[in-house]
Amino acid sequence: MDKLPQSIHKITTYHDYKIGLKTSDWSLGLNSKGKIGGSILDKLRNAVSNDDWMQLITVVKNNERHLPSKQYNEWNQSLLKLSNLLDINNPKGLHYDGEFTDYIANKNSNPKLKSQLQKCLWQMMASGAECLIFCNYEVED
Repeated sequence: MDKLPQSIHKITTYHDYKIGLKTSDWSLGLNSKGKIGGSILDKLRNAVSNDDWMQLITVVKNNERHLPSKQYNEWNQSLLKLSNLLDINNPKGLHYDGEFTDYIANKNSNPKLKSQLQKCLWQMMASGAECLIFCNYEVED
């Protein structure tokens, strides 16, 4: 069975998906204005390693057949946006070989690209959290 890293699991504990209503909610962990910026979730997302992102991708990929079309499409859109940002043929893309966490933490990083990366990672986390509701996995110890 696929393993979900603790860093991703911790973020998903703030996520609530109501299957009957087909609605998703991040009721905890947001800032005082109900936004992601500067919140607990922002800090947790910024600390996820590239390997942990890859494990999330693996868990969702290995469970695609269980996903409703809405979650499947949103997940693929989030991967496409991240892929486009990281595309070496994209002259306005992020061309960085290290950890996303290091790029986000680096004060000298391009602020526009840093913001785009954080948005892509948040979209991947949000759609991934919905997908995980329908996936079979274990949480790493």
